[in-house]
Amino acid sequence: MILYHGTSASRLQSILKEGLVPNKPGNWKGKLASRWGYVYLSAAFPALYATYASREGDQGVILEVDVAGIDLYPDEDFLWSAGLKKRPKNLDRWRHVAMDSLNHMGTVAVKGVAPDRILRHREIGNDFFMASRIGADLSVSPTAYKVLGPQYRKRIEVFMDGGYDAVQIQQAKDEWGV
Repeated sequence: MILYHGTSASRLQSILKEGLVPNKPGNWKGKLASRWGYVYLSAAFPALYATYASREGDQGVILEVDVAGIDLYPDEDFLWSAGLKKRPKNLDRWRHVAMDSLNHMGTVAVKGVAPDRILRHREIGNDFFMASRIGADLSVSPTAYKVLGPQYRKRIEVFMDGGYDAVQIQQAKDEWGV
């Protein structure tokens, strides 16, 4: 199974050498804080995560990851959206709903990804229009994934296959009056 991870170009060489290694603390702060010890992967929202990771002038990058045989855990935001009152400190006891998290929210957590599982990467730059074109929706939720997930998954595949070049983006901007 193929999933994606959004990050910044400044982290790319380290990731390609060491793999995706959980940070302490996570990249997200406040109510959206990510759980320490996990890396988050998405079927549809890596452009959002790349945009967030590159918010200080860096370039956004999307990594394509083969997760076959890697233990998956639910995104704790999925558990929270299902009614869990407190975010769990450890996702191990929730592994049985990892595929539900992926199928209904488009995101899962893993405890790391070896470098040989990263199949390819592509920069999205720091053009938010480009990122939004391929799924930098600011609302990662079960509802957003149900409505927009199939469209975003297809756009990510097209992007990773080399689609959406500068000419196509400019044409879309002109067409939309941006």
